[in-house]
Amino acid sequence: MIDIESIEKDWIEGVSKRKKADKILIEKVIRALMLLEGLSSSGLDFVFKGGTALMLLLGTTKRLSIDIDIIVPNKSVDLTDYLDKFITEKGFTRYEKQERKVQSDIEKEHYKLFFISALNGKESHILLDVLKEDIHYKTLVKTPVSSSFLKETGTPVMVTTPDFNNILGDKLTVANT
Repeated sequence: MIDIESIEKDWIEGVSKRKKADKILIEKVIRALMLLEGLSSSGLDFVFKGGTALMLLLGTTKRLSIDIDIIVPNKSVDLTDYLDKFITEKGFTRYEKQERKVQSDIEKEHYKLFFISALNGKESHILLDVLKEDIHYKTLVKTPVSSSFLKETGTPVMVTTPDFNNILGDKLTVANT
């Protein structure tokens, strides 16, 4: 599990110094992983995909991703029921559903999750993108929410992700469109 100390200024600045990376970006990566852990612990049925999933699968800190992309197969689920279970516990102050006008057959929801930055005391946010559709990946794997960006205690929470080849296929498809 992610220790709440991961979102404290000293921890973020230490990681930033070790990784030689922007501390604001580091804070958002940590917040995104805390959001992911909260979603998993809330009981929501989802598959975690995208750049942050790739970062966890590869165990790399070279490519930093600060948003969470999930697929929820139950199209009638109200995500706010799940967000309400953990946002305060994970250090978020509020969330907002973002309305976007996009023509698509796939139902999409977008959320901003807000927090007070430990670095400057100002409100900041990360993004949660939700696709409500059936899962079409051939191979799914259990991936630990574990990273050198985090202070961790106990056993990491596991999330379901596509395997490396399926995520790579997603990335190549996006690059060619």
